[in-house]
Amino acid sequence: MILLLFAKLFLFHGEGIEFYQIPQKDSTTFYFIYRLEPVEFPIELSNKRKIRCISLYGEVRGKNDILGAFWDMDTIPADSENYGTIKHIRVRREKKYTVESEVSTCHMLKRFEKKQSEKDLFPVSSLIPSLTDSIVKFAWYFDTTGYIAVYSEISDTGILKTKREYGGPPLKERKVLIKRGWNFIPIDFKGLSPATYRFVLSVKKYRREVLVPVMSGSGWSEKQWKYMIMAVRYIFTREEIDSLENAPLKEKEKLWNKYWARRDPSPATSQNEAYMEFLRRFRYAEEHYRSIFGGALSDMGIIYITLGPPDEVEKHEFEQNSQPYVIWYYYRYNLKFRFEDRFGTGDYELVDPPRYMLDDIMESIRK
Repeated sequence: MILLLFAKLFLFHGEGIEFYQIPQKDSTTFYFIYRLEPVEFPIELSNKRKIRCISLYGEVRGKNDILGAFWDMDTIPADSENYGTIKHIRVRREKKYTVESEVSTCHMLKRFEKKQSEKDLFPVSSLIPSLTDSIVKFAWYFDTTGYIAVYSEISDTGILKTKREYGGPPLKERKVLIKRGWNFIPIDFKGLSPATYRFVLSVKKYRREVLVPVMSGSGWSEKQWKYMIMAVRYIFTREEIDSLENAPLKEKEKLWNKYWARRDPSPATSQNEAYMEFLRRFRYAEEHYRSIFGGALSDMGIIYITLGPPDEVEKHEFEQNSQPYVIWYYYRYNLKFRFEDRFGTGDYELVDPPRYMLDDIMESIRK
């Protein structure tokens, strides 16, 4: 839905930079949407190809400091008439933000810039019901930390139904209190096998649906279990990994839940935040990293799942006499990882430190 929304945004707006946000329970994701005319950028020669090189910088500030930033370069064919891309930054929740971006040539000649300071930037989720509504009364989306986020201009009691993706009678149904402003409704995953479910919320005349992928150990095959156990091999202890691998199929889910319960930072709450963060990282790795083994088991994927997002990223995708490579910095662990795309397939393999050292590095962090 978000991708479809952004595709529509490109059609409805002209050239420039736009900022949107998606508030979540403990964080906010800001989207930087760029629509530019490449003629503003000089033509360069790269590997006998005529290209235009674009540099993008964006940052989100809180009251006193920079909460998040990115810097990226991109190239496009010299004869392209339009250029558009989307970047995002996820930051902690604050009452007030300042968001700014600058677009330059790769030689740092400024072409566009924009800065916006508001208590609340216009949330992208508010555009989902209709791009033409001047005032949106009700909108919602799935927050990957395990909540359905609802923005409402009314206060009332609603009905939340859980259905299978392709219809059928509700599997679950419960009343929820919707207050004016942002609401965060926890999803009850108990008893749901791995699948995509349709959550339907009805409040007065408003009715909204959202599809939510649910990952639970119930119903996993031996092959699925092997994949998931590999994904947590640097999170669980060696003893826990061994017991999961050797347990009968019907016992694996019980052990899986038991080991994640040990890592629950707030056992008194209904949600296991550690497990929800693992699922968020797992889904991100599956979507963004490429490998013949699967995104979550790629070198980038397994490090991202275990350590979280890097503190800083360097991209070197257009170096002369060099394969494309990326460097991840984890200052909190005093670590640096260099990945290379050796075969031009988009699969970035760990080259420094050598791959065989990864077990010892992760083991030292786990201790």
